[in-house]
Amino acid sequence: NHNYKDLSPFVVRLGESLEAAKRFHDAAEIYLDVTNGKFGQNETTPASIRNMAALAFKRDMDYVQAEREYVGSLRACGPNWHWKSSDDADHNLQNMMIFYEIAHRAVHSGLLSDQAHKKMQMSCFLLVGLLSNAGYHGTGCTLFQNPGLYKSMLQK
Repeated sequence: NHNYKDLSPFVVRLGESLEAAKRFHDAAEIYLDVTNGKFGQNETTPASIRNMAALAFKRDMDYVQAEREYVGSLRACGPNWHWKSSDDADHNLQNMMIFYEIAHRAVHSGLLSDQAHKKMQMSCFLLVGLLSNAGYHGTGCTLFQNPGLYKSMLQK
């Protein structure tokens, strides 16, 4: 290890290289190992590394794991975050809402029809509703452009 106390920056670069090679699941697992401290105390915030894992799982179309890591990335921002006060929280929330929109479209189109993905779609509608009421406008997520959509979908 060449006397490095923290190998995590190098391991994150490995994860990025795995993503470039379209080995998304392997990259996500590497990112999770970094957040768990397997390669030393990482200087990057755990929230941003978990967000990287979520993105890699999403690219691998493992939406269940992606959802778990998006929620974990927001939890890692701390108990009192607000999307306007934390770069990690804002970035992670944007990515999570884009993910939920993708999951919604996959269920809506019939591409995914299992119970887990239908629950993700319902989570999407609940979050769009709650966040809309709180004043969040969902940069990158088009579901916020039609506030009536989540209301009609929740009534089904």
